[in-house]
This record gives sequence, structure tokens and C-alpha cells, in this order.
Amino acid sequence: MDTNTLINLGCTGQRTTTSVAIPDTVRLAYHNMMSIFLKQDHQIEAAYIQVKDNNLSFSLLGLSGNVLFVKLNELTNNIRLPVEGDFLLEGKYDLNSRKMLDARVLSDNNVSSLSSSDKVRIAVHPIRGNAYWLGSTALATEQQTHDLELGLTAFSIPLVWIPIKGAFGVFKPLVTSGTSGRGNHYITRHLNLYGTTTNIPLTPHLFTSGGRQQSLSLIHSIKNESIVKDALPNDYDIANLAFLCEMPRGTIRKAISKIKKSKPFGKLNVLYDTTNDKVVIRVLNGTSEVQTTSISNNITYTSPDNISGSSSIIYPTWFDVVETRRQTPSVNNFTLNNVSNLPIQELFGVTKSGIIVYGLKTETATIMTSLSNLETSPAFDKDALDKTAVAVTKKRKAKSVKAPIVLSEEELLVQVMAQAVLRDEPFYAKWKEVSDQYCTDRNEPKVVDVQKVFLNYFLQTTNSGGIVSDEDRDEFNRLN
Repeated sequence: MDTNTLINLGCTGQRTTTSVAIPDTVRLAYHNMMSIFLKQDHQIEAAYIQVKDNNLSFSLLGLSGNVLFVKLNELTNNIRLPVEGDFLLEGKYDLNSRKMLDARVLSDNNVSSLSSSDKVRIAVHPIRGNAYWLGSTALATEQQTHDLELGLTAFSIPLVWIPIKGAFGVFKPLVTSGTSGRGNHYITRHLNLYGTTTNIPLTPHLFTSGGRQQSLSLIHSIKNESIVKDALPNDYDIANLAFLCEMPRGTIRKAISKIKKSKPFGKLNVLYDTTNDKVVIRVLNGTSEVQTTSISNNITYTSPDNISGSSSIIYPTWFDVVETRRQTPSVNNFTLNNVSNLPIQELFGVTKSGIIVYGLKTETATIMTSLSNLETSPAFDKDALDKTAVAVTKKRKAKSVKAPIVLSEEELLVQVMAQAVLRDEPFYAKWKEVSDQYCTDRNEPKVVDVQKVFLNYFLQTTNSGGIVSDEDRDEFNRLN
């Protein structure tokens, strides 16, 4: 069964999903940006689709803090949607639910392991002859869907990209076939029988037919329960952004014109303070600051949270992702349809995780992704920020304001007890030790939340050349 059939099992009438196609004019940009996003981390922890003012936005959030964001303007004017007005669909990965589904499939078919047809592995960038890719295959894109599915209880987002050098990782999707479940397609057989009551939290889904791969999508399906939520005040709220600037394309290139382009490479450093609407781009060649530009007047969005920090990337990262015209995914190798003939705007910002974001915007579409961050960003220098940042004169929409969260004594007690339990978890203790050192090195306050602790552990480990094990990831999903 294909993706549409799978997520609509047991749904009729208004409960069935609506298909919304990504326009042809955006697909090349989508493929490129998806490649850049997956190169950073292919493990997608959360996905959001928002409809607001007839515009459709969606985002993917990776485990390491990477993000992909797409906005398609005026796309839903003449489309039947599952609900009227503005709304938000949210899905999060749940490892335990996936393991339980696999266990039920094995039990239902009275087998001890899944068949090879149920265990297809899709490599982000397969390399023939490399033992790392043994048992994996490349995604066949000839029949790849470009449709999003939106429903009261489910949604799907197409996963399609261009192979990119240096990308690692393997998707382990839920596989269903175009047959009725005969043969060794155990998952398909099980879902044909029990799919109307089977919840499938956020996971990749691969549809095959006649032994050929047809399409890969990210799906989220919760039966007999609405996943519809109130739309967030701003479409950028679903992208985990600290701030975002919008300016004519080429502004950043001018702001880093003095960056050193040969070894040792120069560094692009961003200082920001969302409380006071200040953003400064610095060029550091070694320890010398050779160029400083304020882009505070270009701020178009800030998080309701007050965030300040310092983020950096080196010139090769900027060149490979944005500037290069080599045969590789980059921003320069795609265009967005510009029906108004207005200058294309570039987007530049930083996520709440401190990762730099870059993208393009036209009258019809917006697309952006995070860039690989530099682990040795200079410490936040408030004096340098205040000295260069200009006063903000641009009129902008009012920020979204979150109401303060007041916890009851019972809720506070629950949090304290949960923290006490975590201290006895050996994996959490290991992550916490690394996280504390990570925060100390950056003069940041230590954190205790399991998500923040694991993120710091992930960044510290990968930045130092280490590998986060599957056991670490499994334990994180269990504790989270």
C-alpha cells in the first residue's frame, strides 16, 4: 500500500487526508535544501505543518538541532482542507512505538525476524564498494511523490534529495508493498489486517511495488485521535529560530568580502541579542577581526524567548553550501520561481540551538536550512555587539508573546522526582558529565533537561571526532 492508503486506513469522508503538491518551480530547491539538511543529521525528531492565511509552511527538525523550513504562499486557496481556518499539525518520533509495531508484526506472522523485503535500508549517500553501505540501497527518484498529505489524524511529507558528498546515515523506513500482503511482506500483511487501529508515530515510510522503490515519505498517523492544534502566531515559530533577517540577495556576501579563502580559512562569526534586536556579522581571520557589519535593521523575526549568543562557520562551509556552482547541492545551483520579478531576498538567522540558517525568499515561496556549525565559536562578546550594532529603525510586526508558565506544587514535585530518577540513569549520568564540560567551556549555565543534556553531549562528541552510539540514541528516546 502506498503512503496515502497507509495513513488513511480506517478513515472515511472528512477524516481522509488532502493531497497538496509541492509546485514544480520549488522542487529543485527542495531537493537541494533537503540534501544539505540530511548531510547534517538524517534523524528527524519532529515535523510540523502549518496552514495560516492560505499559506502552507512545514519544517523538519533533526536530532542535532538542524532544521529545514519551507513556506508556500497562497497554496491552499482552492484546496479542501481537513479543517477550516488556520491550524497546526505536529508529529514526533517515538522509538518505543516503532519497536512495539515490529514486535506485533513478528507475532502476527509467527516469525522470529522480518523478511528482507521488510528491511530495506535507504542510504543518504551510498558509495559502491564501501563496506559502510553494505545492505543499503539508493533512493529511486523516478516515481518519487512530491505530495504532502494533511488530515485530522495523519500527515506525510515527501523525502527526496540529491546525493551530496560527505553525507552519512541510513534511513530504516517502515516498508509496505503494492501487493495485498502475500509472500514475505510481513508488515504489509499485518497492516492490511490491523492498520485501522495501528498508530504510527513519526517515521520514514517506503512504498515498493514489483520489487522497485516508488517513494519515500515521512509519515505520522494517530488513529481515532485528532492531531490538529491551534496555529502558532508566526509561521517561523515552527522552525526553532532565535532570529531571522531578510535582505537583498548578496548582502551577506558583501558583509564577508574580506574573509580569508585559503588555509587557514577565515571565519564568519554572528553575535546576536534578540532582547535588544541586535545582530552583527564579524569576519575573523585567525584572531584578527577584519570586517564587521550590523544587520539589525534587517531583522524580520525574533523568538518570543530572549536569546543572545555567538555562532560561527568557516568559509569552506559557506562556500560549499551557498556559493559553489560545482555539481553538488548548493543554494547557487537552484532558483525559485519569481513571478513578480522583484529581487530575490536572502534569509539569514540562527536557531535556538545556535546553528546558522540560510535561505531564499520570493513572493511565492520561502525555503531555508541550517548550515553545519563551527564548534569553536568565539565567546559571546556583548561589548563588540553593542559597539557595532545600529539602532533598529525598521518597522516590524509585534513579537509573539508567550504567557508565563506557572506550575502548581504537584507539577513542581513531579519535575523534581523525574530529575531524581534521571540521576540514577547511567546513560544520563554519562551525558551530563560531558554536557557540564561543554557548558563550562562556553561560559554557559549548566543544564539538567534530558533533551538539552543530550544535545550538548551530541555536539561535544561529534565535534571532537567521536560517534554517538545507537545505544545512546535508544536510551535518549526512552528517557525523553
